[in-house]
Amino acid sequence: MSFSHKVKDELVTVVPGARHCQIAEIAAIISMNGDIYTDCHGRHCIRIQSERMAVVSKCQRLICKAFSYITGSTVRRNRETGNTVYTIWVKDSDVAIKILLATKLMDVDGSINRDLSLVSIMGISSMCCKRAFLRGAFLCIGSMSDPQKSYHLEFVCTDEDKARQLQSVIQGFDIEAKIVLRKKYYVVYLKEGSGIVDLLNVCEAPVALMKLENMRIVK
Repeated sequence: MSFSHKVKDELVTVVPGARHCQIAEIAAIISMNGDIYTDCHGRHCIRIQSERMAVVSKCQRLICKAFSYITGSTVRRNRETGNTVYTIWVKDSDVAIKILLATKLMDVDGSINRDLSLVSIMGISSMCCKRAFLRGAFLCIGSMSDPQKSYHLEFVCTDEDKARQLQSVIQGFDIEAKIVLRKKYYVVYLKEGSGIVDLLNVCEAPVALMKLENMRIVK
């Protein structure tokens, strides 16, 4: 198992107790791995997909805790890649709207950003919520190189607005993060070992943090 997967397996076990932090992490997961559908009658539906069952399972738990709603789920095989895709649904329009408003993915006038970047980051203004948001983002679009070879952590975003929001949240912890355009993706990245250590601490991954620190000491 890669170091990156070990970090994610650790982060999956971290479930915040405060509802506002649960909502912040849900916001990140929907923004990075979600889709929103609206039918001709204006009814909303949220779909969240991942090739990691642990990610969608955690989102199910968070939604259940924060909104007392049990999502539906499906499992299918991606014919192109051969990978298994796990999906959860919020098909109750009233609940979907409640979630979208709480996560700031929907404005008060009912408009939704097409790129699913947050309408406002005010919903993650507190430090604890920023931690939860970054944790959810790393679970969905984050990766990390083997620290025995190099120090590199990144988030691969589908558009610039998401990348800028993510960079802003990271910099709120005095951690330097840069953005580079790689093909059609905007990549938020960290290359300093100390910055990666700080980010793992922010995301609440103490086991991975200690392993990384030990490797840095040996080097």
